[in-house]
Amino acid sequence: MAAASAVQESVQESVPESVPESVQDFIAVRTPEEIDRAACAAGADGGPEADGAAAAYRWVLDPGTPAPISGAVHELLTDGELAAEERAAIQAARDCARPGEERRRARGVADALGWVLGFAPLDE
Repeated sequence: MAAASAVQESVQESVPESVPESVQDFIAVRTPEEIDRAACAAGADGGPEADGAAAAYRWVLDPGTPAPISGAVHELLTDGELAAEERAAIQAARDCARPGEERRRARGVADALGWVLGFAPLDE
């Protein structure tokens, strides 16, 4: 028991009291600059998927706006909120009751948020 306590204390001593980490430096695994470049590229492409991707990127960069699928508004986004919106987009993209264009837009949102999160692309 004393050995475990000594190991725990040495681990605590090796971790700095405060680790400076700015939320603005990274959003999930991407930088705001990378996301902005992707938003510009998606905006130039056109089509429902590109429109969905552009909407997702804009939301990630400005979470005070409604999310592209759920409409949720957050002051600050966490990875969990990004993942929840990505999952909602996947469900919308697979919902055959939705019009095709809406499903393709949702697919663009899902792909964009998956990229931000560092997930592998969706399979058809």
